[in-house]
Amino acid sequence: MAFSFGTTPAPSAGGAPAQSTFAPGNAFNAPAGNAGAAPTPSFAAPAGNTNAFGNAAPVSGPSTGTNPPTGGTAFGNASAATPTFGTASAAGNSAPATAGAPTTAVHAGATNTAAPPAPGGFGLGSTPAASGGAGSTSPAPAPSYTQIPEFDTMFPGIKIAQQLRNGVIKEESLQILLKVKDVWNQQKPNPAVRQSLMQQRMVVLSLPAPANTDPSTSTQQQAHLTDDMLRELFQIAEDLALSEIQTLSLMAKAKMTKSGAPEELYWKERRAHLDTLTFLFQQRLSVGDLGADSQALGENPIVKATNALLQQGLFTQLLQLIREYTDRLVHLMDQRRRHIADAAALRDTHDSVRAQSLRGVSRHIDFASQQRQSAAELLFFIAYQFHLETKTEFLPLIKLVRELSHGDETRLEISPGLMTLDPFKVPSAFENAPGSDSQQHQHQLFAMDDAWGQGHKSQQQEKNPFAWKQEFVEDCWNQGHPQLLRSVSTLMMAVVTSMDPLQALTDRVHNRIEPPTDATVNVVIDELHSVLFSQEWKVPHIQGVFLASYGILLKSTNNAAIASPLSPRNNAASPFAGAVLHESGSAASPDATVRKAFREALETPAVAKTFTFVRFSLLPALQIPPSPPSDPSAPSCVVSEFLLQVMTDWTSQYFSLLLHQNPPLSRASWEKDSEQDLSLRRQQKEQYRQFQDWSGTRTRLETIPSAVDLLARPDCMDDVLELCYDVCRLGRDYAAIFWSKNNSSEVLLQIDKMRLEDDSLAPSFLNLLSALALNSTDKVHELLSAPQDNRPEFLTDDVQIKMRWTGILETIRYYARALIDKEMDAVTSQSTSSGTGPGGDNESSMYYYYSNNDGDGSNSSSSNKKTATPSSGIRELGDHNSLLLAAHLRLITSVASRSANARSSLRKLSVPINSNGSAVGIDSLWMILVTLAATPISPELRGAVFDALASTIPDSSLAEIKQAWELVENSGVLPIYKLLVYPTPIPEGFAPGILFPPSSTARVNEKHCKSWISADPTFALIYEMEYIEASRGVYPSTCGFLRLLRQLIHAGGCPSDLGNIWRSHTGCVPYVEYVIHLILPRAMGEFGALPALPFRSNGDKNELLSVALDVVSACLCRYVVPWFSPEQEPSVTESSFKTTEEARRMFAFERLVSRMVLPVGENEFHIFLNDFVDPHPPAGASDGVGVSMTNSQITLNSGVPKSKSPGFLILSEMVNRTGSSLVTTIRKLLAEGLDEAIDGVDKYIIAFARYGATPPSVTSSRTGQKYPLKNMLLPLRSSDNISVDTAIAFWNNRTARILELLCAVACRERNFAAALDARKGSSEIMPVTKFQVGLSAPSVAEIQPVEIGEIIKTKQELLPLLSFVGHLATR
Repeated sequence: MAFSFGTTPAPSAGGAPAQSTFAPGNAFNAPAGNAGAAPTPSFAAPAGNTNAFGNAAPVSGPSTGTNPPTGGTAFGNASAATPTFGTASAAGNSAPATAGAPTTAVHAGATNTAAPPAPGGFGLGSTPAASGGAGSTSPAPAPSYTQIPEFDTMFPGIKIAQQLRNGVIKEESLQILLKVKDVWNQQKPNPAVRQSLMQQRMVVLSLPAPANTDPSTSTQQQAHLTDDMLRELFQIAEDLALSEIQTLSLMAKAKMTKSGAPEELYWKERRAHLDTLTFLFQQRLSVGDLGADSQALGENPIVKATNALLQQGLFTQLLQLIREYTDRLVHLMDQRRRHIADAAALRDTHDSVRAQSLRGVSRHIDFASQQRQSAAELLFFIAYQFHLETKTEFLPLIKLVRELSHGDETRLEISPGLMTLDPFKVPSAFENAPGSDSQQHQHQLFAMDDAWGQGHKSQQQEKNPFAWKQEFVEDCWNQGHPQLLRSVSTLMMAVVTSMDPLQALTDRVHNRIEPPTDATVNVVIDELHSVLFSQEWKVPHIQGVFLASYGILLKSTNNAAIASPLSPRNNAASPFAGAVLHESGSAASPDATVRKAFREALETPAVAKTFTFVRFSLLPALQIPPSPPSDPSAPSCVVSEFLLQVMTDWTSQYFSLLLHQNPPLSRASWEKDSEQDLSLRRQQKEQYRQFQDWSGTRTRLETIPSAVDLLARPDCMDDVLELCYDVCRLGRDYAAIFWSKNNSSEVLLQIDKMRLEDDSLAPSFLNLLSALALNSTDKVHELLSAPQDNRPEFLTDDVQIKMRWTGILETIRYYARALIDKEMDAVTSQSTSSGTGPGGDNESSMYYYYSNNDGDGSNSSSSNKKTATPSSGIRELGDHNSLLLAAHLRLITSVASRSANARSSLRKLSVPINSNGSAVGIDSLWMILVTLAATPISPELRGAVFDALASTIPDSSLAEIKQAWELVENSGVLPIYKLLVYPTPIPEGFAPGILFPPSSTARVNEKHCKSWISADPTFALIYEMEYIEASRGVYPSTCGFLRLLRQLIHAGGCPSDLGNIWRSHTGCVPYVEYVIHLILPRAMGEFGALPALPFRSNGDKNELLSVALDVVSACLCRYVVPWFSPEQEPSVTESSFKTTEEARRMFAFERLVSRMVLPVGENEFHIFLNDFVDPHPPAGASDGVGVSMTNSQITLNSGVPKSKSPGFLILSEMVNRTGSSLVTTIRKLLAEGLDEAIDGVDKYIIAFARYGATPPSVTSSRTGQKYPLKNMLLPLRSSDNISVDTAIAFWNNRTARILELLCAVACRERNFAAALDARKGSSEIMPVTKFQVGLSAPSVAEIQPVEIGEIIKTKQELLPLLSFVGHLATR
């Protein structure tokens, strides 16, 4: 197999060097003896960097080979030098030698004169060192010594990868890469070689030529094997399935280059082959821009290399490689299963040996899974750029996907492929019974209806839900289900992009995939149809993806057979309703064949539930975690971005295709039709029974279900629209891709017409508007703001939707009222859409919040009402109404958060309060949202309410921001009145708090939720976090509230008189203490002796920490330390200048300085001045500088120490010598790296994605197969999982906020210490709430200011971060 280009001479026979230099040495260390003797052996390294081994210093000098020229091709953020072919002087010309038996030299009369080895390592041979310079020839080595070939000869992957990344492409390197199937040839132990090594301990290592010598030469070094070394050698050889000679070469390389454990070096080298191939084809993407110059493109080395690889059959080899790795995985997982079973049976017998063997098998499984995925990604990049040959590449690729999805039919229990998994065959929800022989790693599956089994389980202790989830995830990954899903998903995208008519592909084959364009069907198309439309598919939703792609391809040809829309069907099993179509033409006519294929391609995805599969399984699987940044061999681009782009293209084009044909029905319409069908069948059954009674005949009657089987429901229009929203919210770029292939005006008009005819589509239509807002925010706002009789400019004369902002606001108010007012119709059974809610109430929606309307004569926040039950009269939204309300809130957030104009318009929006047909008042958006936040809704909805409120906060209007603060304060969503150190009576008629629906309170389990408060709903948001959100490990309500606080503080600061009606300590300090004394410590496990809050995954933890730190950073950046001067009174101008000047002295970036010191007004600065006055003012004294107090405030504050501002509180905690929980939390956060922060996120998502729309839960596991499967169906819009990319974004944000916080402290600490010295007696700080130490009263803290560097520098790992932000941490 030779290539037709390149001038590199062929390697010498066997890869042996032309000349050798022998030097004895001390095993894997530098040779002993005279330093001026033989040159120090060293391994070739990348250009300009030669690494020595052992204790020898690196050898300087010219690198082996010619340095490649700089510049050249690059892709993404990666750069590469211009590759050159056939560079004869480049290092690494030898081809890999065949691994096998050692090469020995036996001479008559030879005597081994090796010295005895030193303990614990290789001994030094007694052969004297050779004298002379580099490249000199030494006497032949002593006889009978085992020859160990050079590492790069036996394991060339790393060297080839370095050469290619440095721009050197060699012919023999490509030949080696083509043998990718031979990378993992496992070897068995060779007893003869082992016996030889034990008898003759001396070996001769072949080393690469030194950097300053002829590259054709090599050196050799003696090494003596000790007993310990032999044991390690044999163990590694068995664990890695290598020959003894390969293992010795590997161990020598790892020792000499200090590359870590030999095992890690081995896996790195094995991975390098596929990684290098992927790198080449990714680089090919970047040179595709040369398409205008065909000659330049043809001469490009990357183009020549990739073309040559494809011509030599790389694609076919990769297909076979994936099959081989899949087969090996089945055997390896079966082997691991037996290991576990044996360990359980033998208890502790040979535990360490079995554990070592188990770890080895597990490592091989991980490698095989990773390599299979790498091969799948490489196939995708090939299909993404090149046309595939239909018979030899494209059809085999589809068949491979089908084969992998079917699994091993003879062993489905261990190789089920992607067949639907039984959600009840999961780890048990109960601990092992006392005395049981079962071990913890042996999962107990539920018994069917065994009475004894049920009774036995009732005596067992139930597992913690989070422990069960962790066990389930590990069990799922140990069985290989998520890994296979990801590999198959990647291969599916290779098939999809091959059939994408809009994808620009390089034409390299003659027989490529093309649909019939002239009403003729050739042999290739027949064969393609036989695969795509085969009845052998056992995983129909995967077949549905391919058929949808084929339908898009057929439609792109404008074939006359499918030019007109298809007529609808009449089939209860199909969402496409209507009359039966009679195809035109004969059964065998080409037109009929094409039309039938198009119909199947259009309808099969819905019937096969393809859209549900894509949403809940395929999209999560395509979000592949990025390679670690520390891995230099990682591919040069993010694979998931390409995969998701292909999936977005597929969704957009198929959606457009559906709208121009016969769109499917909605879920509600399908269920209605199914109910009518059941009713008709019941009538027919009854008529037939009556006929039997009359005729005296008796036959078995049909068994008719009592209700519609939702599990049999196909995908409907709701599912299609939700998929469109899902791909758009992946990011703004994906939203742009989606809408670029759809006319937004026509789409919205058509879906709006469907919504008006079928109100159940309203949530999905609103989500579609939210998806459009990601790409065209102003367009959506203009559309929803236009009067009914005026059309926005971008709409044509015949296009106008009926929905407006006023109708959206009325609908939200309807829900806020209906959830509290007992006189209104129950919203659990009545749905409403925008603009259809009742408007005849004679009260403002805030009335229902402040008044006592529970109907039982008790206050909604009374302490005796600890659990909300259906009997308590608290209402709860049904599924459809929850979806509808969430969609309204989501639309507001999506538009307002991206448009200042929309924020301003929505704040001015109001709806009238009608009484007897006339308006008696108005309800504003903020009033309605705050009211809704206190109603009995789920945490997800409450978080959405807070997000909507935060998105409409103005950027700088202090009066409006203060109004928003007062609404939040008066709502009592944060129960400040229950946690004040100096409590005061609550005014009469003021009933703060939150109502909770029964579905939320049913989650409360005090046994599993360890908290510092009792399960008392009057603790409002704190109760919800500690008991309701913590039960699932997801905190949407808490995160939404923190985002609201951040926006309020960032935009307008903290009003000093907030809560002056009933609080002794006014201001925003309780809200900041809630963050720094409760949220952060509880999340990090620093809240007393309590464990950390439980989290569904680390992604949810990163989100909570990120938004909490946003609040802290925003608060401190708005704080200006007053500058006290003997000459003049402090001013906001002078103080801000001093802080800014200090920031400029420390930080070189003006943009960073502007973030550290935000502008403040005179009123806000007076609040900061009050931080430095006497905290114990006499009665009747003025409250600080320039601010007088009313009589009621003096009464409330009598005898109460004055509190500080939030900025003062944070700054004092950060620089206090005695330390604080905030500093402890920050230290702990900074010490947590990215890998730790995202650990397990991907595993969790993909494990549950493998089960699609019916994932298991601890509840279903507890109940067993008696649990109705339909109850496990995910709702149309389920709770969102946090992807790895999102988790990384949250981690990045939380780290940035910490660094921003440290910067803000650094530029204020000097002025802060000076201000404290200037105003004696103000160095005390009194907590306002009891968050810091639970429910006990906190003590006054003495401030002893010290520079932040003196506190943080005790953690060595933090010094680089502090240096990065410009602070002198060593002071």
